[in-house]
Amino acid sequence: MTQRYILFLIFLGCVFALAGAWIAQTFFGIQPCTLCLYQRYIYWAILVVAAVAALFKYPGMHRFALGVTCLLLLAELGVALYQVAVELHWTPLPAVCKAPSLSGQTIDELRQQLTSQPHVACDQVQWKLFGISMAGYNSLHSMALLLIAIFGLAFARKQKQ
Repeated sequence: MTQRYILFLIFLGCVFALAGAWIAQTFFGIQPCTLCLYQRYIYWAILVVAAVAALFKYPGMHRFALGVTCLLLLAELGVALYQVAVELHWTPLPAVCKAPSLSGQTIDELRQQLTSQPHVACDQVQWKLFGISMAGYNSLHSMALLLIAIFGLAFARKQKQ
């Protein structure tokens, strides 16, 4: 198994996670909170790293991309586990997840602010399966991808240039 193939597996795993989030939001009305959006940004960054590594064939590029991917997946896992801790009220709600303050002077201005900024609290679980929230499943998913990336760094053979 080559490092390029490992990057492709991780790429597919990120596409799967982003597609699942898009389907949940589009077809089931599950709106993302701020921490959910942060996790999506990290997945997009991993997609970019994997795509760049696939396009350029410099010596050591795949190994470097796997290293960067490991760091990004570690960040992804950290944010996902932090969200689980927030959902379970093990840690206080972070400031980025609190509702924005309203500054309107009239009822129309307040209504405009409320309707233009949909807010989902990070500690409110919108969906569970077998008692595990989407953040919990994302933690498991990102942990699996991280283990694959670590395997790729440690054991996968290098692609012949």
